[in-house]
Amino acid sequence: MSGARAVPFRLAALSAALIASLAACAGDEVSVALRIEIPADVPSIEAGTVHLQLWQYDPLVQNEPTGVPPSPLVDQSSQPFRHRAGQSTVLFMGVSGRIAARHRYFVSADGCVPSPTGEVTILWDGIEDITRPPREIRMRPRPGGGDCASRQTGAPGGGYPD
Repeated sequence: MSGARAVPFRLAALSAALIASLAACAGDEVSVALRIEIPADVPSIEAGTVHLQLWQYDPLVQNEPTGVPPSPLVDQSSQPFRHRAGQSTVLFMGVSGRIAARHRYFVSADGCVPSPTGEVTILWDGIEDITRPPREIRMRPRPGGGDCASRQTGAPGGGYPD
């Protein structure tokens, strides 16, 4: 190949590599549809709201001293519910958004009820490996409650029992 022809070929190859690397940096659009169950053994709840959050994290970064990676909130949705003890309550909810390249994602759900000082979390759960079925969350009681609003803007998992 002559020198004059090699330059356009190299530029074309370089342009293709740049476009491919930029596409890799863009990340992926994810959409997560979940079945959320409030079990029958949970006491009755007259007026509650489930808040579903989609979080992303870089698995190579840790937030010291807890070891929990910082987790930016990507998307959230909320749905009111009413629950009767002795019967399971099932909700279908979803979240979606762009996840940065080389990042992972997970969802968390909080069942909140009104209180004199704002919403209090009384149920919670989450799921990390949501790339394959089952795509369902079974809510668990959260002893001691907690501020529901701070849970939606801060890093997930903040001291919630397993």
